[in-house]
Amino acid sequence: YFASKLWGGENFFMQIDSHLRFGKHWDAKYIEDVKLTRNYPRSVLSTYPPGFDPNKPFHQEGNAEWAASGPSPTLSTVEETPGTRLCGCGIPHDGKDGVIRINTGVNMKYRGNESRPTQQPFLGAGYVFFHGSFLEKIPYDPYLPWTFMGEEILLSIRAWTSGWNIYAPRKNLINHQYRPGVLGIPKFVGAVNEGFKEKKDVNNGWLQKHTIRRIKNLCGYPLHTVENIEHDEQAFVLTDREHYALGTERSWDDFLDFAQVRVNHTTGALDCLFPRGVPWCNEGLRE
Repeated sequence: YFASKLWGGENFFMQIDSHLRFGKHWDAKYIEDVKLTRNYPRSVLSTYPPGFDPNKPFHQEGNAEWAASGPSPTLSTVEETPGTRLCGCGIPHDGKDGVIRINTGVNMKYRGNESRPTQQPFLGAGYVFFHGSFLEKIPYDPYLPWTFMGEEILLSIRAWTSGWNIYAPRKNLINHQYRPGVLGIPKFVGAVNEGFKEKKDVNNGWLQKHTIRRIKNLCGYPLHTVENIEHDEQAFVLTDREHYALGTERSWDDFLDFAQVRVNHTTGALDCLFPRGVPWCNEGLRE
């Protein structure tokens, strides 16, 4: 949300994670890709960038500049590889909050001979690239502080119901340091929890419980309707809801059909029918 407030009318906007490496001419190539989509300018590029190990710098064979100067942060350290579509989703087994998580599915990589990007049902928060007009039509919700799980499915539904199609870029042009525990590098979520440790009247779990409920309400989870939330005396969760609700160009029911998600009225969850990827997405059948 805060990053989006820095937008000053530029043609394009990108949301990314920290700790990234960028390939050569990554910006021009992503602009070219998004312009090739069938629905441009109402198109979103999104994927999960491949990871990299900071202790193993990429050595590009045949790169004379690299060979002459040795590894340098000023040189490209990203090898272009086929892009990955976000075709699947699922619910965590721990039952912690039951909100949908996005995943890649199977057979999700581009073959390399595609003339334009193909559609996917979901976007991933680690890389989102779109025309700047997106921010005018679908502004980021300021009432979701420190949200991690739930951000992706909500923004996917908001974008799609507002008439925007989601595509995977044909090439991976950025790499992300995912910071596994073996590296001993703290993640931000750990810093947040540590910051709340000594404050008995405030904790991150309390905050997340309410932001997740706002997300579930906006996404259409059956146990988190406006009526149920108001009955539980938590109406503050719905603050300015009308400004950050779903779009009106395509329906919520149509998105569920498109993404192969169904409402489970027994558990109150949204169930993904194809956790390993929606078939049309895995096969790259929709432009």
